[in-house]
Amino acid sequence: MNTPLHIAPGSADLEEVLQWPGNKILMKSGRQMPEVLKEIEHYGSLSKSSMVQNCGLPEERVFSDLSAESPKETTGYFATVIVKE
Repeated sequence: MNTPLHIAPGSADLEEVLQWPGNKILMKSGRQMPEVLKEIEHYGSLSKSSMVQNCGLPEERVFSDLSAESPKETTGYFATVIVKE
């Protein structure tokens, strides 16, 4: 299966990015996390989204299903969100 993979900064126009076909990776989305989560929820994709916060650091946290658990605040510079198609 050939599914496109799109990589975009968390500061990108998420209304546009989330409409692209395929899977999306949102890099460096920490400061924009409240807005990022709001847009992902708007497109009904929270249950298909995961996030790693502070990857590789002692404070690392993994959210495997953002509809079940998600950060409520900004998450720092090393936040990566994966939105599956």
